Amino acid sequence: MRIALFDNINNNQYLLARFLHSIEVAADLYLPKQDFCTATPEWEECAFAADVVPNRYPKWAWLKVQNEWNRPTWIKEMPDLTWYRLPHAEWDPWIKEQEWKLNGRMKWRQHNVVNAALRGLGINELSFHDTSRFFDIERWARVARGYDLIQVQSYSVINCLLRYPSKPYVILDYGQPLRSIVFEESTQGRLFRAAYQLADAVVLLNPDTRDAAEKLGLKNYHFIGHPVDEEKYSPGSSPVRTKLEESYGRDVMVVFAPARLEPAEKGIDKVLRAFSLLTSMQYGQSAVLILIRWGDVEGTKRLIAELGIESKVVWSELMSRTLMRDYYRAADVILDQFVLDTPGRICFEGMACGKPIVTSFSSQAHAWCYPEPPPLCSSFGEKEILGWLEKLIREPALRKELGWRGRRWIEKYFTGERTARAYVDLYRNVLERGRQKALEQDRLRFRGR
Repeated sequence: MRIALFDNINNNQYLLARFLHSIEVAADLYLPKQDFCTATPEWEECAFAADVVPNRYPKWAWLKVQNEWNRPTWIKEMPDLTWYRLPHAEWDPWIKEQEWKLNGRMKWRQHNVVNAALRGLGINELSFHDTSRFFDIERWARVARGYDLIQVQSYSVINCLLRYPSKPYVILDYGQPLRSIVFEESTQGRLFRAAYQLADAVVLLNPDTRDAAEKLGLKNYHFIGHPVDEEKYSPGSSPVRTKLEESYGRDVMVVFAPARLEPAEKGIDKVLRAFSLLTSMQYGQSAVLILIRWGDVEGTKRLIAELGIESKVVWSELMSRTLMRDYYRAADVILDQFVLDTPGRICFEGMACGKPIVTSFSSQAHAWCYPEPPPLCSSFGEKEILGWLEKLIREPALRKELGWRGRRWIEKYFTGERTARAYVDLYRNVLERGRQKALEQDRLRFRGR
């Protein structure tokens, strides 16, 4: 079984590919040559000063990292967009003009192929601009050929619509597509919607997207949680903790809130108001709050100034996941987001590091996919956040117990090997259904002779 994975939102596909290789399943990961830094394997594996890395299109070869890591051979770059070259076109204007004409004709050929396929699926035809924007059938055929199954994220899902070449495909949904994109009436929305509905399987990383999957009429969706490297994210000492204790004293209480600074999407305003109230209490005098410069930094700074807690806030630059582990380990309490009722990578990585997590979470909403709820400190408003912060600061034994229970929960349900085997079971099921369907079609053809 050979698997190809395309795109890498938040490094979910990279981690999965690595876990698959650990159980000897052949999986290649195809990445665009230029992408946001957090969607690259280097962001997961390397340690470096984050302020020297541009957010978009980082030149990793130019970067001095603090640890030894090189891309394995199964990570591959997507080929360039299809462009047919003619000899000597770079210096002969007439040949260059013929090259442009040739590529124009090939784009029109693609336009006709795409629209013929879409008509067969009952999808409205696209303009020449849209077929050129969303599809490159020649490139897709080159990279997808030779694999038994492909797994896609982001815009790659659209290419699967054409079955060009015909391959079973699995979509790994990271949240945003099912929460919003598939219900848009834009060209992009309609293509995403059709790709999801025709997929051989859709994997939900976030349990709260099940309602959207049902609304879309998906029959073959499965929940497999966020991939977490429980060996990397584990309890341990931290140089960050040492530096904080040197600056604020050994009794410092470290509250780490690494989520993006967005009130509407992450609830950072709730965090700041709760922390402000905490610092006015006796038990909160020694607390500091670590924030990452990511999102609405200026708006966050204004609210911090209004609340008068500037001296209690420690700022960090956007950091690689390897450095993030040191911050997890340094924290006494970790805060995630307070808008959605479903946990993400911050929760699971923090739990793997043995830390208590305060976040918005609904056990009832997750009963369908978790054998037992994770030991999270559920909070949806600033009063609940404050209540948990005060309790956790006052009770070291509770912090230790919740951290231990969280680590045990990860070891029981969210290990890399367990995740990889869940995907392998799904892939085998998809391939077997494909074989059964092909046999049935052969039987029908034989009867018709």
